[in-house]
Amino acid sequence: MFKNPEYFIGVDLGTNGIKAGIVDTGGKIIETSYWETVLESSGVSKMEQNIDYFYISSLKIIRDVLEKSKIPPENISSIAIDGQMGGIIGVDKNFNSVTGLDMGLDIKSEKYNVYIHDNYLKELIST
Repeated sequence: MFKNPEYFIGVDLGTNGIKAGIVDTGGKIIETSYWETVLESSGVSKMEQNIDYFYISSLKIIRDVLEKSKIPPENISSIAIDGQMGGIIGVDKNFNSVTGLDMGLDIKSEKYNVYIHDNYLKELIST
């Protein structure tokens, strides 16, 4: 399928920014890009991020590093994407987001976290 797949793209969806980079098979970083993310506050201690923003921005930042590097897309052998730990997104039956990305900066769920830890700690740390 690929003529000379010799590069990889990595994308990190972080709380403060989205990062992307192209790396060759020897581990050399060829190109990078960083975009600050948008935080939305719905009140005191209530923070969310728009999941559609992450989706669209991921596609755009991948295009950005490809254009800046001038590497043909057919030379990319794989793309890896990672994201924030512990974020929760509510989705409907068609996988459309119905909530923003609930994250660690948002403490409105703190009372539920305490309850879960107090009552289900053994299950949380079991393997």
